[in-house]
Amino acid sequence: MPADDRLKRMFDRFGEVPEPSAEQRAHAHRKLLGAMRAAPRAALPWWRKAAVGWSVATLAAVTIAFVLVVPTTTREVDANLARIAAVARTVDRLSLPEGSYVYYRVESTVYTESETAAGSPLSYQLPATEDLWVFGMSELRRRTALPPVFSSPDDEAAFYASELVEVEGIGETRLLQLDGVFNDESIRGLSTLPDELLDQLLEKLPQNSEFTVHDEVRIVELAAQLLGPRVNAPPELRGSLLEVIGMLDVTTSRTDAGGVVAAQSYETDFGEYQQTFEFDSAGYLVRSTLTLVASDENEGFPIGVVEDIRYSRPVVVPAPGVYPTP
Repeated sequence: MPADDRLKRMFDRFGEVPEPSAEQRAHAHRKLLGAMRAAPRAALPWWRKAAVGWSVATLAAVTIAFVLVVPTTTREVDANLARIAAVARTVDRLSLPEGSYVYYRVESTVYTESETAAGSPLSYQLPATEDLWVFGMSELRRRTALPPVFSSPDDEAAFYASELVEVEGIGETRLLQLDGVFNDESIRGLSTLPDELLDQLLEKLPQNSEFTVHDEVRIVELAAQLLGPRVNAPPELRGSLLEVIGMLDVTTSRTDAGGVVAAQSYETDFGEYQQTFEFDSAGYLVRSTLTLVASDENEGFPIGVVEDIRYSRPVVVPAPGVYPTP
């Protein structure tokens, strides 16, 4: 019998189970995350075990009826991430004089599925380079799409005989000027205390009806995104973001250059994935990779890298379109 059914039968003896409010659901989310952080790292988190199926609504009801007490002790931060978090706090934030921009470069390879005008489905790895100049809500992008990599000669021939060459802009460099992009807005008001910051990141995510492994995956992804060069997070916040990642269910390893790779695995309806984020020795995000490790044979998705993105360190330049001095 599922855990939910057993709990509901127990509540039937005491009367109708109260319906939790939206505030109580959000509170239950935070309590669940606190309990998860307090669990020993070596053990499989209780919320991942298939035998346990407690819903957030049920847990909220338990909180109402029995004043459920869950651990709130902060889980220990991964040692590798704690080390570079300490360094990140000592690195001066980039100073932006009036009119200047933050510049960084992105090199990416992304698995892409498209369809020709004739209806032929095609898939390929699309590499690209992108130079970005960011200041506040203004952004200039200069993107060059490189020749795709195909899994078969037939796909390659079909691609170059189609309109997709022009659609993808293969070999072209395209400029895009954007305004109203909420770059630094995304970090405004965030706490530099890791526990409070973790709660804030959870509140930024769309709330699911149940707290699942994917909520933790999304927290790690959001924290890593905020460590990217685009938002130019201040040193104290970067250190806390690294510590938040280190409190979650990730495995880490050190790079030869003194940085850290944080990895997490999860499953979806399409298969099993591994997500990795690499930070340099000062805590800057320098690479993110998503890999499909295993797939349902009936789905036909190719095993391998879905997305591989490399970031340069941010540099201040005097104006958009100006490259840093070598």
